[in-house]
Amino acid sequence: ASGGRNKAPAFLRLQGGANIPTPRDQTIVVEQSPNNVWDSFNPFIPNGEAYNYGLAQACRENMFYVNFLTGEQRPWLATEYTYNPDFTEVTLKLNPNITWSDGKPFTSEDVAFSVNLLLENASLNGAADAQREIKSVTAADPQTAVFALTEPQPRFHYRFLAGIISDGFRIVPKHIWDGKDPGTFTFNPPVYTGPYTLSEASSSGLYYLWEKNANYWNKAELDPAPQFVLYIQSTSPDTSVQEFLAGNVDVTGIDYLN
Repeated sequence: ASGGRNKAPAFLRLQGGANIPTPRDQTIVVEQSPNNVWDSFNPFIPNGEAYNYGLAQACRENMFYVNFLTGEQRPWLATEYTYNPDFTEVTLKLNPNITWSDGKPFTSEDVAFSVNLLLENASLNGAADAQREIKSVTAADPQTAVFALTEPQPRFHYRFLAGIISDGFRIVPKHIWDGKDPGTFTFNPPVYTGPYTLSEASSSGLYYLWEKNANYWNKAELDPAPQFVLYIQSTSPDTSVQEFLAGNVDVTGIDYLN
């Protein structure tokens, strides 16, 4: 990767209009904080992914979405969760219509596989919590994952809720990850369930470009208008203001937590 905070990406040095790799009227342009990860999308290792460059916003989805101000909870990848009487087991039901962006079905086998990666590899991100709280996870049928817990945990379902940035699990496709070393696998390009797929991650242009997935599984509920989403590295506040005023950037100067 190259470039710095005070130097605008080459494709944004413009004379009378945006110079981006896609049609401006089909592209939403989002400015983000500096990034050094351009060729890895592994959520389980330090610096394995840059989730604020569209990965978590346009590509990866969550089990449930919740508004903590209103209490509204919306099922998405999952439809419901239930506990046994003593709260030592949680059953998670998945939406049967989900497909990964490569067209393969998203099933409880993917959930069990991903959680077992954490249970079997103590060095991975999230492994410590998973090993402390989860005894085992099994796929009872294609849409049912059963979590056996190490002790009664009536709040375990919070791991399934995305309220601000994401939920508590990173579910990856078993058919791609099986047999890979989770400590080194780059998962490039990323395959998730969201409405956009990666077109290009450019270390020279300092951008991630996402393109709309024509075969997105939940288009009836979510059908974004832009054909492309372009996340670019921010430069200086003055440059950001000028780019916004010129109509070359749609969302500018907002860090990833906002």
